[in-house]
Amino acid sequence: MNRRVTSWGVALFFSCLAGAHAAVCGGVAATDPAPARWQKWFVASDDLDLGLELLGIDGSRVRVLPDLMGRPAAEGGRMTLAAPWADRVDWPVYHRADLALKPTPVLYGEADAQGRMQLCRIEQRTITEAYRDRDPSDGKPPPIGAADLQTEQVEQLQRDDQGRATGLQVVSWDTEKNTWEQRGATCATYGPDGALTELSQRAAGRCDQAAAADDSREVYLHDPQGRLVRSITGESRMEQNPATGQFGFAGHPLVTVYAPGGQVLATYREDAGGRPYRWPASPLLGEGRDQLETWVIASADGLQIRWTEDGLPASETPWQIIVVPGNTPKLSDYLFGYPKPLAKGTTRADGRITMDAASRRKVWDALNTPGQIVVFTYRSFRTMALMPAVKDTVFKACLDPAQAGRDVCP
Repeated sequence: MNRRVTSWGVALFFSCLAGAHAAVCGGVAATDPAPARWQKWFVASDDLDLGLELLGIDGSRVRVLPDLMGRPAAEGGRMTLAAPWADRVDWPVYHRADLALKPTPVLYGEADAQGRMQLCRIEQRTITEAYRDRDPSDGKPPPIGAADLQTEQVEQLQRDDQGRATGLQVVSWDTEKNTWEQRGATCATYGPDGALTELSQRAAGRCDQAAAADDSREVYLHDPQGRLVRSITGESRMEQNPATGQFGFAGHPLVTVYAPGGQVLATYREDAGGRPYRWPASPLLGEGRDQLETWVIASADGLQIRWTEDGLPASETPWQIIVVPGNTPKLSDYLFGYPKPLAKGTTRADGRITMDAASRRKVWDALNTPGQIVVFTYRSFRTMALMPAVKDTVFKACLDPAQAGRDVCP
């Protein structure tokens, strides 16, 4: 046979293999032995922790992060999952045979169709109890053998045929039960255009198993142009409807609404009393509910209130309601400018705050005006953000993944 034809045939064979490349890291459970095709590396550290930095492919330092899966982020108008930090590391540098018999992490990886090395698995090894109980010889610890090391925990990444992270399973060895115990999994789903459509946390089980009722999901909805519309998450858990088999959000669900470019416009959620309200995006509220207490107002009449909770205004406490521009970066600086209040008064002897109908309507209209925040201040500028409640029907539409239009959450 012609040597040129033979070489061309071999090249074509390997080209076809590359084109039909299976999903990187796929098909191997975390409790299975690492397959022979995976490359093995050792990192000279007792643990992969936040203090460790590794050499990057481009020569930079790559900091080890606890999140091996990557984090969701709105980029280019769609939701994506940031590449795991491990994908930027120059792993072949860490082929350290001298560390094979030390309690260091063992890392396994596989090349994708483009020849890029992808991390598939991290095994955290420790020294066995039998070795620790062994009497030292001549006052020196005995040499460590392969049998003296045991795998304590495994983090295993699943990837699709494009190398994207689709799942992270964590298992650890239970010495009392003498078996592997599932420690949870993170699972990602992508749409036809590559945008992230769902990220779920499995308390038990794997990504290839059906979701459990107490698993949490975050759903990302995109419009027909592939631009991110909103995300929906249940802050406590997902529950399955026995009649339909469909999952719904329980607890205090949260809906985030995005502009076409990926910027957050507002979030919809429920307060402790189950009243849904809209939390607008602004520099002032950038840190969210951790900075400001929230008073959800259901209607103009909801401004007639008697404080009964500890720490809130008692009798004869001065108060005022102030409109703050939504682009205000720091509330205290704005308030110390002594802006003109929209309404003000003093709590009555019974602790009740009252306003006439005209003032209530003025405040209610201000609450529903885009581009500004309304705050209630008392006791040396202790502040609450006043938020207008939204209709239950609006909130339910926001929570419905079947409704992906931009006008679902006004």
